[in-house]
Amino acid sequence: MGISEPFSVDVLDNKLKNELNKTQESVQSISRWLIKNHEHGDVIVKSWLRILLTTDNNSKKKSLVYLANDLLQNGLKRKAPFREFFLPHLPGAFASFGICDQRLLKSLMNVLAVWENRTVFTEEYVKGLRGVLFAEQRRQLENCIEEQKGKPQIEDASILEESYNVNTEMNETAKKLSESLDEASSTVNRNKHREAKRKRKKEEKKAKKSKKKKRRIELGPPPETKIDLSKLEQDIIQLAEDAASSDIAERQKLAALPNEVQDESTMDYINEWGSLELMYQLVNRAGKLVGAFTDRVMDEQKYRGGFKCLK
Repeated sequence: MGISEPFSVDVLDNKLKNELNKTQESVQSISRWLIKNHEHGDVIVKSWLRILLTTDNNSKKKSLVYLANDLLQNGLKRKAPFREFFLPHLPGAFASFGICDQRLLKSLMNVLAVWENRTVFTEEYVKGLRGVLFAEQRRQLENCIEEQKGKPQIEDASILEESYNVNTEMNETAKKLSESLDEASSTVNRNKHREAKRKRKKEEKKAKKSKKKKRRIELGPPPETKIDLSKLEQDIIQLAEDAASSDIAERQKLAALPNEVQDESTMDYINEWGSLELMYQLVNRAGKLVGAFTDRVMDEQKYRGGFKCLK
């Protein structure tokens, strides 16, 4: 019957025990049905916890954790607040995992990283869940080691060999646990570093965009520059024919230079080759005119300086 199936505790237990697996289709299908019946949230979470605590199947445990993750995230989007129901039960759930295999531990750490990065729970709460998960693993491992140390030494060769095998297995377990903890810690650090880098890039991009927008507002719209080709050609001919006869005439010529020569930004708006060629000639002639006038002024200053020295 799918999502329209009526809610009951028996149906809920059957779905969690028999229908739920770690595939995305199974998790999402059951999650949608539970979100629709979110008014029974307290019963749902308690049944979820009971099955998690009683199963020895790591695959089933993983699928239950995936289901909780889907309920917490998608339930919030659809106004089905499962967070308040899971909040008091998750510490006990994570403490129950004890010494679990590396794949299950990695899945648990990934889910915790998602809850922290997407603020499903507070950073302090997620840190507490990691603490009870690792603390329970260390406690169980230490108890096993202490039990082995407390056993009397027996000289029987077969018993000694069995004891040696047990100790070897415990050492291997301790080694694997240490490797799992190191990998989990590295995963958390990588996720935090990746998230911090992503936020930093987003902020830099936003600041850069804001700066560009502010600059556009300050500068205003670009000026509309119109190039009069006939006028430019006349200016070039005039500069070529006229010769400087006095300072006054020279100053008048410099003051009469067109605006296109004085404003270098004009070049940005020229997109025709003919206009560009004319502009180049005009600027070249104007440069020579300014250079000649500057040389005359410098010569006059030198002459006047020498004349003062003679006095």
